[in-house]
Amino acid sequence: TSDRIAWSVNTNPVVVRRVLGQLRKAGLVSSLPGASGGSKLKQEPEEITLADVFDAVRNGDDQFNSHSPNPECPVRSNILPTLEEVFDKTQAAMKVQLKKVT
Repeated sequence: TSDRIAWSVNTNPVVVRRVLGQLRKAGLVSSLPGASGGSKLKQEPEEITLADVFDAVRNGDDQFNSHSPNPECPVRSNILPTLEEVFDKTQAAMKVQLKKVT
């Protein structure tokens, strides 16, 4: 259950259910409701890469902008465009490695 998974990774069951929903939407898991239900992988584990999981649960392209600072701040208005290329290259390199792990 999501409660048991949440307990084992020390998080809230709502977080587990949200992640399972994202994985289901990406076609990585299927879920059955009810007491005898649960979630299971839709493919063999060796066919699913960490890149697949990353893509399923990430929050779009705005990963590094997790808050909304003052838009009138000159630092805020320039830092993300300045770092965007670095972030893109970093994420591309990370995904190369994630694709190697099932």
